[in-house]
Amino acid sequence: MNISSQFNRFYHRAIITEIKRINTPISFYNRFKIRFSGLSIKSIKTMLKMLDLNYPRNSMQEVISIKDIESKELCEHIEFIFKTLAENSITLKVVEDEWNRIIKDYQ
Repeated sequence: MNISSQFNRFYHRAIITEIKRINTPISFYNRFKIRFSGLSIKSIKTMLKMLDLNYPRNSMQEVISIKDIESKELCEHIEFIFKTLAENSITLKVVEDEWNRIIKDYQ
């Protein structure tokens, strides 16, 4: 099963576009920091795929396009992004909104 256009749109708009707006450097593997704010959307997507060591790759170890992976693999990639951001004390609006919805539902 390929990624639906809605899921791809969510990944692009709710995650990648917001990462571009983050002006502070993001630390990866406690080794180096990257500031994504000056990069293109395409560059951000490619860098995040390359930094995710579990992201699917072809036989030549090149990262595969989002449209050619399974939904589960995209979910795992999004989890990598959320975890990395959390380790840097950064919460995306989509995560914050979901927590607020959960808290509201259980009050």
